[in-house]
Amino acid sequence: MQKEIFIDVLTQVFNRQYLYSHLPQLLEKAEKEKFPVGMLMIDVDNFKRINDDFGHLTGDKVLKKLAEILKKNLRDQDKVIRYAGDEFIIVVENGEISYLKKIASRLKEEVEKAEFENNIKCTISIGIARYPQDAKSLEDLIELADQALYFSKRKGKNRLYLISEVRKEEITLKLAKTLFPCKKFIGREKEILEAKRFFDKALSEYKPHCFFVKGVQGIGKSRFLNQINNYFKNKCFYFSSVGDKEKIKVPYYLIAEAIENFIKQQKRESIKEIISSLSPQAVNQLLPLFPQLKEILEVTSPQEKINLDQRFFLFKAFRDLILAFLRKRAVLISFDNLHYADIATLELIYYFLKSPHQLPLLINGAYISQGLKGTEIPLLEILSNFRREERFKEMTLERFNREEIKEMVETIFPGLLFSEKFIEKIEKSTS
Repeated sequence: MQKEIFIDVLTQVFNRQYLYSHLPQLLEKAEKEKFPVGMLMIDVDNFKRINDDFGHLTGDKVLKKLAEILKKNLRDQDKVIRYAGDEFIIVVENGEISYLKKIASRLKEEVEKAEFENNIKCTISIGIARYPQDAKSLEDLIELADQALYFSKRKGKNRLYLISEVRKEEITLKLAKTLFPCKKFIGREKEILEAKRFFDKALSEYKPHCFFVKGVQGIGKSRFLNQINNYFKNKCFYFSSVGDKEKIKVPYYLIAEAIENFIKQQKRESIKEIISSLSPQAVNQLLPLFPQLKEILEVTSPQEKINLDQRFFLFKAFRDLILAFLRKRAVLISFDNLHYADIATLELIYYFLKSPHQLPLLINGAYISQGLKGTEIPLLEILSNFRREERFKEMTLERFNREEIKEMVETIFPGLLFSEKFIEKIEKSTS
């Protein structure tokens, strides 16, 4: 009997801990005995819409049935693993290509014809990679299967793709441009890939990770965050807000606005279920901040002003609220204009960054790198603490070089004839 620590509570298949605990041994055995190990990365198409339309309880039932379908159609030695949210991995020992394609096609067909909760019809997309034919390590195997999965979804969903079928130049030179839903992303390929891998690591380790991107005003920090967030927000609860200079001394305003923006987009039943799991004391602290919760919880509470004496209790309330969200799904928190963040919000996210517990929490932010002075900017007071943490990364966006400026002009104005002096003038005016 398998140890409970390796079993996903919801779906009763293996969990991520099993993957990272047992697969290295299998790969080592495969290398010695010269047999391939196949990996199928599976994602439920449009799963976010199921959660939005029917609620997270129904979404959970869909995942449970999907796990049953996967197990029913595989050999005993094939391992089903819930990787993250609605993503599953199947590990196949002696994974010859013909067998991998056969079971992937069968799984796709079985899921498509199955009837789920509330007569929901589902499809799945599948990406396939093999060790050692495609990948030379566990990390590479997961990454390549994930890339193949991305192409399956990009080609129309409800499909399967082997990584070997994906054109090499699309994977290398243009990966960053195709990973995100933007027409063309110029000059940031290295940074995009670095940020994506950093957050992928966070999800694989189930540990909080945080990165800040900095640069001069107008360099493209906000757009950079959007590219990262557009990729990860379908895997997570997504909270975002923008710093406001006028509110910089208001405790917790930045995280409160991020949570409020999220609540407005969710079904009342889903929010009620999460908030109801909190202690009465935490709920009472949060009600003055989120008036819409009174209607959702069907309670009345007098409006209260927040003062510094409440900071301790608010810290606990926000901590418990974020933990409640994390018990349901991974969480992505994003702050633009982080240089206008209040110190209480920064202390809260620093607390989570230091946490030794398994929490699938992604945090990012963008701030300007010039012109920040004095004690009026809380970020400057605490930034050195962040920089000491192993799970923190800081990235700097540099100005575009001449070739990148030229490419951007050609993209924005296709067919436009321009001289090198024109490009030189743009370069000088933006330097």
